[in-house]
Amino acid sequence: MTDRPSAPHELAITFLYYRDLPRAFAFYRDVLGLPLAIDQGDLAKILRIAPGAHVGLVDEAKGMNNWQAENASNSASAWRMCKLGMIIWPKSG
Repeated sequence: MTDRPSAPHELAITFLYYRDLPRAFAFYRDVLGLPLAIDQGDLAKILRIAPGAHVGLVDEAKGMNNWQAENASNSASAWRMCKLGMIIWPKSG
């Protein structure tokens, strides 16, 4: 088991892909009350969940989703991406 990071400068961001980024952003901001930490325009919005923890909302059409789906087509590629800490999201729709 890996120990939790103790340094205050270590951050975690979980990226989630959405077809309708403005609608998803409005939900996280207005309904859940999460503050915007980083605005990356029409590509992504990163919101603060807690100290050191964030959620990144990504426009599915502009994010790396297609690249990941194409390069994770075999188990060796998928294993390498997991080993590097990359999240593999299947292409939706």
